Amino acid sequence: MVDQGLVYEPVFSFWLNRNTKDNEGGEFVFGGVDTNHFRVVHTYVPVTQKGYWQDFAPMVVQQLSVLEPLYWLVQRRGNPQQLIILFVSQGLQQWRRFLFISESVNEGHPDKLCDQISDAVLDACLAQDPDSKVACETCTKTNMVMVFGEITTKANIDYEKIVRDTYREIGFVSDDVGLDADNCKVLVNIEQQSPDIAQGVHGHLTKKPEEIGAGDQGHMFGYATDETPELMPHSHVLATKLGARLTEVRKNGTCTWLRPDGKTQVTVEYFNDKGAMVPIRVHTILISTQHDETVTNDEIAADLEEHVIKPVVPTNYLDEKTIYHLNPSGRFVIGGPHGDAGLTGRKIIVDTYGGWGAHGGGAFSGEGPNQGGPQRCLHCQVSCQEHCGLWGRKKGHCSSLVCYWYP
Repeated sequence: MVDQGLVYEPVFSFWLNRNTKDNEGGEFVFGGVDTNHFRVVHTYVPVTQKGYWQDFAPMVVQQLSVLEPLYWLVQRRGNPQQLIILFVSQGLQQWRRFLFISESVNEGHPDKLCDQISDAVLDACLAQDPDSKVACETCTKTNMVMVFGEITTKANIDYEKIVRDTYREIGFVSDDVGLDADNCKVLVNIEQQSPDIAQGVHGHLTKKPEEIGAGDQGHMFGYATDETPELMPHSHVLATKLGARLTEVRKNGTCTWLRPDGKTQVTVEYFNDKGAMVPIRVHTILISTQHDETVTNDEIAADLEEHVIKPVVPTNYLDEKTIYHLNPSGRFVIGGPHGDAGLTGRKIIVDTYGGWGAHGGGAFSGEGPNQGGPQRCLHCQVSCQEHCGLWGRKKGHCSSLVCYWYP
């Protein structure tokens, strides 16, 4: 393989098993180019496990860094190097495929239940007093809900009624489901906004609107991608729609055995097309949903596939290799706050981009405009969506950041 007419410098070599069936191996020499001469590699890198050559492509990339000089060497050196270098370039193409997982939760999940109660309190305050200053948190466990935080408002709020109405609308109407909306304990510990914060933000309601500051400091991220009509990541969209479909078929009576709690998770295989993340196929679908005592695991799997997955996931993303995990634990009768404690603000990735982009760490639910988080994050997202729209669906994604502080 070495042309004796050229000067070579040892740099790196790579051992790998080309075929896991017959264990045929080989020593492959990879070349690169610097400013003075060709390089041929022969420093050994131990690879003990069996596997196809593309499994080890990242090791090659780490050593060679740049792909373009390899093509130049192909043109200069002829067939021996050409065969090897094309082997590497194909490996890099395979390496540009990757898996990404996003999850979502149903409205009956304990954390999301708390988010909805906090938001219901906020809505009630703003409906009566648009100048309300609200930072409302909720936590829940078996037969108990506590609403707490800082609220300054002229509104007359029946917190207990809001809690019970929210639980009832979601479907927690008996102990065997996970909580009884009419008989659970409701604890309320609400105080007014700190006077130190109040004087800095709105001067105890004396500042003009243009002078009002935020009630905290923080930073928010927006993210948008043109891989879906919603301008949101494909894995996130599918996980969210599967969760919404679970709630729909529960409430319309299609699947009478369903109960409110549940989670979904979707793994999508992507191709990195020069920085654009292109979804290729759905690799795995995981659904864990609360159910009653009367249904069998086979019935659960059949109903989920027929009434939840098929209406949501496009068939062109499914193939014979797609993996399904449908209630893999085998039993999910105990759910809601009876199964796990819930707390506002613990599903911030579900609320945003499903793990894509970035997140500043702050929760959205139960926060009024003075807190800043939800509004500024939405502003960032809309800005990104507008940029994706201007691109005209040219395989792009966009992220933005905004920071703020008070007063």
